[in-house]
Amino acid sequence: MHTALGGSLIGGYPVCFSEQAFDEPVKALTRNDEGWWNQLRQSGQCFIAKGGAPVQRVSGTIGTCKVRMFTPVGKSSALVWTVCENYLP
Repeated sequence: MHTALGGSLIGGYPVCFSEQAFDEPVKALTRNDEGWWNQLRQSGQCFIAKGGAPVQRVSGTIGTCKVRMFTPVGKSSALVWTVCENYLP
């Protein structure tokens, strides 16, 4: 799904509300530490994005990308961090 906002998320990758928080799931998933990842999700700092979420890339080209994720109707948004592979222009 491409949007006038600039793109969408592929889905299935971690998304976090801060760059600092984003480092944690990367470490947890790299170490296959499911307990650590579950704690991060339960804290509300991170989640797994669904595919098709409308976004606009703010910064990042390799590794970590900062994107603005919009609600389905586009009336509100939040800055989030994810892997650049999750961004579909």
